[in-house]
Amino acid sequence: MVRMLLVGLLDDKLFNSLSSGLLLVDFAKSEPIEAINVSALQILGSEQDLILTKVQGQVEAVSKEELLINRESYLLTSTKLCDKFLLELTPVRTKDLGKTTHELKRPLQNIKALTEALIMGAKNDPAKLDQYLGNIVTETDRMGALVNDLLKLAHLSSAGFALQKTQTKLLDVLTKTIGVLKSKANEKNISIDIDFETGAEIQADEDLLNHLLENLIDNAIKYNRDGGSVQVSYTAGELTVTDTGIGIAAEDQKHIFEDFYRVPGTEQQSTGLGLAIVKRIADLHGWTLELSSELEQGSSFKISLL
Repeated sequence: MVRMLLVGLLDDKLFNSLSSGLLLVDFAKSEPIEAINVSALQILGSEQDLILTKVQGQVEAVSKEELLINRESYLLTSTKLCDKFLLELTPVRTKDLGKTTHELKRPLQNIKALTEALIMGAKNDPAKLDQYLGNIVTETDRMGALVNDLLKLAHLSSAGFALQKTQTKLLDVLTKTIGVLKSKANEKNISIDIDFETGAEIQADEDLLNHLLENLIDNAIKYNRDGGSVQVSYTAGELTVTDTGIGIAAEDQKHIFEDFYRVPGTEQQSTGLGLAIVKRIADLHGWTLELSSELEQGSSFKISLL
């Protein structure tokens, strides 16, 4: 079992797709690092010797130890694999936990305030009763969407996560996605146009590709103007989702893929995690994601899939 795990981890695509920083080391050798994945390179930078110095001679005693690397906190764990050790670095997400708590508290506080208002007498006014109950449903839906996005993001970021790639027909996935979002587009009289290469196929995790497309097209509808349009095109390995919506200011574009980031003025419509999930899915596949946008001129998200 240990040998199978070692072989599996050394599969380049799997090893480098994991979000945790992984180092395979053999301390019997003068140059002990036998393998290091992309995440570990990004975490450590020039600090690789810090890890080796920290654990050499006591690596078997390292179970869970917090290290400060480039002013960020990471949890170091070690696992023995045959005569080697697998060292894992995972970020200590105290900041993320604080953000998550804050985001979950907001709809809960709103639901509590609305419920208290009803108890104190608003329920006796039929108009207020309908309004407040409607607001409670809205806040509950908002919290449900946030929880779903948090679970998806946690799943994509987990150390054991691996893509399930298959030969995927793009048009089939897109047709399924548009079918889910069609009624939302119809409510705003938004047309969805498709310009696809016939028979286009790629190697991808079909469920995640569907989730990526659903998030991008849903945003293109949500932040579009009534009577606008969304175009989804694919040619020469590039998938593009373009809308005629409100656009994104230049100062917001550099933050748009960050967890919990919302463009000012769109807070009530977004969990702040949709585009972070899109970016995580693209990164896991090794795809390049680009944004082009101007205020009041719409936005275009381009993904290089090959």
